[in-house]
Amino acid sequence: MKKLVLFIASVAFGLGIQAQSFRLTTPEGTEIGSEVTFLLRPSDQGFKQEYIYMENLTQEPIAVRMQIEKLDMSEGSDIVMCFAGNCLLDTIAPVTNIATIEAGERYEEFDLQYTYSDMRTPSTVKVNLLNPADLTIIQSFIIHYSDTESGLGEITENRQASVNIYPNPVTTTTCIKYIMPKDCQSPSIIVKNMLGKEVKNVKISGSQSGKVYINTEDLSQGLYFCSIVCDNQTIATKKIVVKH
Repeated sequence: MKKLVLFIASVAFGLGIQAQSFRLTTPEGTEIGSEVTFLLRPSDQGFKQEYIYMENLTQEPIAVRMQIEKLDMSEGSDIVMCFAGNCLLDTIAPVTNIATIEAGERYEEFDLQYTYSDMRTPSTVKVNLLNPADLTIIQSFIIHYSDTESGLGEITENRQASVNIYPNPVTTTTCIKYIMPKDCQSPSIIVKNMLGKEVKNVKISGSQSGKVYINTEDLSQGLYFCSIVCDNQTIATKKIVVKH
């Protein structure tokens, strides 16, 4: 009987049939399999933050290093992952950002922050849980960002808008150059921190394009998101890195 069990286990391994090391869920308890769609809504205003919990289903502690692959990003969109206490601009966590998740423990310090200009154009990324020793994939899943459940949002013509920031990273003052749609009403430039809290709001008046200067001396060091908001809708977003 013991030989039979060992034989079945070896065949399963050879066929790639292995139990998942982690149970992945949203804070609401929705289980994440090989793919998941995060719905974009007008109320998101160009910024979508999602936490992903990782529960160790094995009998041993597992060390994890995270990686994100940008498979298909819509124009003007970007994504940042926060892991083990740090928000990372790189697509793979550095060697200093490794979490050891004990057997049966649920790890809750991983989230993704997606910024976008047009919610109607979908993006797709892949998240890999890596073995820090050799960077082999322990487990992975694909995320679709879309305004429809299918992940194939309706692609329509986007309102022409752009925002460029220099210098970036910034220490004291940065210049924000913008272009906004002709039909834009009550435009403004809004800066938010990693928690989505508004920290700067500059009203724009006059021409369709121009530039404004923003002082960042009163901002804590870290990552921020700068957006053009038109008719209460975010139409362009870029990252700002503040360093003092």
